[in-house]
Amino acid sequence: MRSIRYPIVHSDSDRIWQKHCGFLDLTTEQFMAVQEILLAQQLERIGDSPLARKLMGDHTPKSIDEL
Repeated sequence: MRSIRYPIVHSDSDRIWQKHCGFLDLTTEQFMAVQEILLAQQLERIGDSPLARKLMGDHTPKSIDEL
């Protein structure tokens, strides 16, 4: 069975590798881009929480640079 997202994945062990260790195949730039996206998503999710307001004040960063 072939995966549409990862066409080179042919077996369950390939799928497991891709899911848990696929980041090892990324370049440094690709890895950092993924991390920035994940951080932005986390900031968006917690931005309205009492703890986030206490740590960041009333201004929730809209980008990684603002953080």
